[in-house]
Amino acid sequence: MRGGLILAGAVAVAAIAIGVAARGGDLTDPNEIIVQGLQASRESQSGHITITLDGNLSEPSSGMDVSLDGAVIEGDFDATQAAAQMTFSLPSLLGLNGEIRVIGDDLYLQSSLTGPMWIHQSISESDLPVPEPTASADPESQIREFLATEGVTAEKLADESCGQRTCYHVRLTIDPEALAGLDPSIADTLPTDTLTGPIVIDLLFDKNQLWLAGVSTTLELGDSSLTVAVTLTDLDGPLNVTAPPADEIQEGFELP
Repeated sequence: MRGGLILAGAVAVAAIAIGVAARGGDLTDPNEIIVQGLQASRESQSGHITITLDGNLSEPSSGMDVSLDGAVIEGDFDATQAAAQMTFSLPSLLGLNGEIRVIGDDLYLQSSLTGPMWIHQSISESDLPVPEPTASADPESQIREFLATEGVTAEKLADESCGQRTCYHVRLTIDPEALAGLDPSIADTLPTDTLTGPIVIDLLFDKNQLWLAGVSTTLELGDSSLTVAVTLTDLDGPLNVTAPPADEIQEGFELP
């Protein structure tokens, strides 16, 4: 269903933003901030993430227009434990809201659409829509190569407050044509044929730790317009996720 696809897309967007080691120093080169920041981000294993969505999605074939204004996905994750606990609220989609818990290969979902019972689903890495890097891939080289691609530009803006921290603010502008050079497993999933202009992504990196603190962008896709903002806080904090009571769990998806 469309609500599930939207949620999966947001989680995928979230997956790109998660990850964060300190390098120190006051950096001025926007490309170097991105390279060092994303490298530092790969070493982060846990934190709190908030994703907000605004805008609309239009389906050309049916003419259906879905508003995403006010949608929020928020919670904690810990990659070392393969654990996460997230809540979601999509008020424009019949007030849809609920909670997701992930413990290893087990996913539990409770929502206003599916009723009071928790739905259990077994998952594995192969179920996730995130491409696996090859064993020989050098992430730093790949990032530098992409930043050097024609049609990709980075600009350092003024530092700004991000919570109780100060962050580097870098704006990355990507022409749609530049996306064609990405790995096919990534490029084939991007809606490049409906983009009406360049992709502009604002990145915030903690100045002390270089951890990724925020990502935001607005996508114009034909008649659709979607604004996504991701905020990361409390990185490397503890997380304890427990499964719901056994008598409140049902297997597989089933409408009430």
